[in-house]
Amino acid sequence: MLQSLGSTLGSTLFGPYEQRGTYKNQKEAFLALMGYSVGLGNFWRFPDLCMKYGGVMFLIPYFVALATIGLPLYFLEMALSQYTSIGPMKLYGFISPLFRGMGWAMVFVVMLETIYYNIMIAWTIFYIGASFQSTLPWCEISTLNTTKCSEIENHYKAAASYFNQTVLGYARFSGSHASSVHGWMLLCLGVAWFLVAATIARGIRTSGKVLYVTVGVAYIILPFLLVFSYATSEKVQWLDSFANYLEVDSAKLWERDMWVKAATQAMYSLGLAQGGINTLASYNTFRQNILRDAILLVFVDTVTSLMCTYVVFGSLFAIAEDLPKEGPANTSLVFVVFPAVLAKIDLPLWPFLVFCMVFMFGFDSQFAMVEIITSALFDQFQGIRRRHVPVVAGTCTMLFLLGIPMCTSGGIDFFRVLDSNINSHSFLFLGAMEVLVVTYVYGFKNFMVIIRDHMKVSVPAPFRWYFALMYNFITPLFMLFLLISSIVSQDWRVENFQAALGIAVAFSSFVIVAAGSVYVVVRNRGKRLQDLLRPTSDFCPEYKRREQVSSQQSFELQQDTPTTLRFHRDG
Repeated sequence: MLQSLGSTLGSTLFGPYEQRGTYKNQKEAFLALMGYSVGLGNFWRFPDLCMKYGGVMFLIPYFVALATIGLPLYFLEMALSQYTSIGPMKLYGFISPLFRGMGWAMVFVVMLETIYYNIMIAWTIFYIGASFQSTLPWCEISTLNTTKCSEIENHYKAAASYFNQTVLGYARFSGSHASSVHGWMLLCLGVAWFLVAATIARGIRTSGKVLYVTVGVAYIILPFLLVFSYATSEKVQWLDSFANYLEVDSAKLWERDMWVKAATQAMYSLGLAQGGINTLASYNTFRQNILRDAILLVFVDTVTSLMCTYVVFGSLFAIAEDLPKEGPANTSLVFVVFPAVLAKIDLPLWPFLVFCMVFMFGFDSQFAMVEIITSALFDQFQGIRRRHVPVVAGTCTMLFLLGIPMCTSGGIDFFRVLDSNINSHSFLFLGAMEVLVVTYVYGFKNFMVIIRDHMKVSVPAPFRWYFALMYNFITPLFMLFLLISSIVSQDWRVENFQAALGIAVAFSSFVIVAAGSVYVVVRNRGKRLQDLLRPTSDFCPEYKRREQVSSQQSFELQQDTPTTLRFHRDG
């Protein structure tokens, strides 16, 4: 009874250990990770890289990256967070206090990523709104002197003019108004952030239900796009173009930059080294089959990337005669090519459905990334878990305000700076650190013990040998080689503000990890380095941490009772 009283009063006096939620079932858990991993990166980055590096030749280093980096890291991140039920902010400090900065770096990188990622979703919302007009607005550009899509001579030029002049607002920001904010785009960005906040405000179970719609709609519409691209192009030319996509140029395999891009794309597409898988897997039940899920999720993500590539390439072939010689830019693959194809098809309802699909692809990844940030706050400051809605609203409001500069005429420049520099070095650095800390600091054998003996997840012998080879040798060496190659090959000259910002973004994760290590050493002066490398007592399942907190609260209450609860005998 005394222990019960101590636990109850201890929770009141010292603050409760608020439990994290869990998914309703394994299906929602799988959909959450699937929705996070499958996103706009599959739809516009992967096809752009395939186009740049010669089609099928890019797939060779990409598949190598999936085998050596993708699956090992996916399995590792799922295992760590499912075991501890904690997000990245505290997870890596639990494994080894000296590397607690890794979690902070991941959350910071994701915060920057959510800012520019939601701009793309805002563009999508803008196009969804424009699709309700009786005549598609990119068929009404004044310079083209036409009001009918069928009368346009160059559909790509019309769509590009609309994207640059109306969506990005170049026509609005000429002359003295060059620094003005694009009002309609600001509204779309606000709507995007409101939808994110509304989705995650009620917790992981509510957002899990949303995934049935966002994931389902995207995969229903995607195959139809491929059929329509075939129907609106010359059939023989369409098939011949795909044959050209399969041509092999072995000389390209020696291009170091292609290997770096393939590895970073695999990590970007799967959401590795960003804390997302850590966060989402932390809501899993304790004994969910992570090996099965990791293999299926990597497979689904890869198939989706290939399918999106076929859709984009098929759409390009449908308007091949309109394309510029230098080819479209990566953002143009979604926001210029598809509007051009839709103008050529000129069928009611299809523009709305297509951009709804693009929205669904991006939205489930976006709210999962914001969930990383809010979960990090809840893990760090457990007392605010009961104030879930205000914290989510405040976080989304702050990120919305940080995204306002991208609603100006120079916003596309900030977008490109963040997109190019976040994905280059931070992912490789943080991914390599993950593997090194788990394998050589915590220990590969200890890692496999918590999977087999604690979580009771069966890992067949071939997979044990595979993971042993990857974690101990191939994965860290391959990632460090690619990281050094990417740093050496990049031009670091500071010619303007954007270049300086790009350097700051590229090395932000390095600085945060180093600062975290210095902070731990200074705060723990007198302790041996070996002690700072060992896992803490909090590196354990959540129920054990609850027991530790309850025992400590009960002990502190009993110690305080003789001096704080007195009987007064006067009067």
